[in-house]
Amino acid sequence: MKYEIKSIFYTKKYIFIILALFVVSAIIGWYFVMSDVDGNYYSDFLDDVEVYGDKEELQKLYDDISKELSPIPGIEMDRNTEKATFLKTIYSFSLKYDLPYDSLVRYGDNSKYNHFHYFFAFSYVMGIFIFLSCSFVGSFYYTNEINSKLGKLLYTSGIKRGKLIAFKYLTSMLLIIAITVILDAVMSVFALIYSDTGAKYCIMYTSNNLYFLNYFQMFLLIISSHLIAILCTYTFTFFLSIVLKNGLICFIGMLLPMIGLLYMGSAISNDFAIFWDMATNGGFINALKSPADSYSIRFEKLLLYIPIMLIPVIAVLSCIPFVKKADYSR
Repeated sequence: MKYEIKSIFYTKKYIFIILALFVVSAIIGWYFVMSDVDGNYYSDFLDDVEVYGDKEELQKLYDDISKELSPIPGIEMDRNTEKATFLKTIYSFSLKYDLPYDSLVRYGDNSKYNHFHYFFAFSYVMGIFIFLSCSFVGSFYYTNEINSKLGKLLYTSGIKRGKLIAFKYLTSMLLIIAITVILDAVMSVFALIYSDTGAKYCIMYTSNNLYFLNYFQMFLLIISSHLIAILCTYTFTFFLSIVLKNGLICFIGMLLPMIGLLYMGSAISNDFAIFWDMATNGGFINALKSPADSYSIRFEKLLLYIPIMLIPVIAVLSCIPFVKKADYSR
């Protein structure tokens, strides 16, 4: 029984395809992510934070920036005030924990070289891999085996339709999950070769609070985003292919919007760009990056992920009548 499951679900063909997709994703992702790095790896890890040598200099920076801030009730915060508030928060946090300069890095800033940003840059590669592998395997795995009469073989064995689909769905998705977890874990360890840069915490700043993550916490955040992305993308693609009964149409339908966004990215709204980035590039972690024109992030952007989580549920429910009428005997 164990051999039968292995031969049915974990064929060499699909393992090689997934590995090939990862290589392609790595080449594409690495080119776009690392092409911006100009060699200034160890300077100004946190933009606008002035260099200080000891706690006395840090205290002076904090006192100076505090004098600039004189909040007036009812006055909206402008760019300069936001910057001053951001710096005051950073200096206060560094004083509290007695942190040297370059101890803090901003989440998602992949143009600086340290273990946080190195692993975050790799998460872009994994985001592309997750979308491509889920789209390809989800589109062709089930429909291809039904067309090759494997469905007839399982049908004659007495396996129920729902159980057949559940087996194929779970086992094929688990393969992608296993590869993703292994690669994320390996690269998180490999990224530690840059841990001597002094960076200790990855920060996410809002207008009210400063959130900070150590390296292990950041790893857990990213890998949880990847796993949820796999669950959503693969579930939607797999059951959509059952409804369409055509893997090629399903695969093309998954890729076209992603390709279209590359050419129309500047013409769409920021919220939709974040939504589509989460849908096609590694999950909710893309909503936590600070925008270029602001110092703070908005956690409410995570609400844009709700439709991404609901769409696979709708796909499964829509597939139920097709499953009941499915013919595995051809």
